[in-house]
Amino acid sequence: MRAVQFAAFGDDFFDGLRFEVSEDRVVDLKFYPDRRTGVCLLPSQKRRVSFFRERRAADGKTIIREPQAEVDFEGIGLRALLIFTVSKNRERPYEVLVLDESNPAFGSGAVRFLNLTGVELKGKFGEEIFDLRLGVSDTLRFETAGWNPRALILAIAREGQKYTIVYSSSASIDPERGVLFVIKPPQSLESRIVSVQRLY
Repeated sequence: MRAVQFAAFGDDFFDGLRFEVSEDRVVDLKFYPDRRTGVCLLPSQKRRVSFFRERRAADGKTIIREPQAEVDFEGIGLRALLIFTVSKNRERPYEVLVLDESNPAFGSGAVRFLNLTGVELKGKFGEEIFDLRLGVSDTLRFETAGWNPRALILAIAREGQKYTIVYSSSASIDPERGVLFVIKPPQSLESRIVSVQRLY
């Protein structure tokens, strides 16, 4: 079986989404604003999953399924996190990021960032400096022995090779499993300060 969890970010309620686990079982998705969902077990041989909403036809009886998103688990291990975001494609309302969280892809000392700010950032975690593209970053790996909270700094590039710091705090890794940090846009148009959520 494949253990799958879900999360959602963006200006949407993400309500009414359903998917088939098997021919006789349909699951309703319920998202949380501050954490991932519980684990849903899918048959490991199930490669593709379609998400849909249901509505009644004009006759009041027929149930119509309206496609909302689709994912493919090719190349993904037996533990995955699916992250829903609002799609820019009018054909489907949502895009879904499929993250492999199985060992060793996302084991002890692993760190990923999900950049939702709309701009590329420069990051520094401890002594490690890296670029943060839009979406999900590459997986960074750190030694877990003796690891204490370290400085986490995020900056945006300005003219003349200068950077403006948009986030500065401390964070730590997990010696037992990988950690995903979600970088969210500023809460107001006047602010440049982003927020960072550790997704549990």
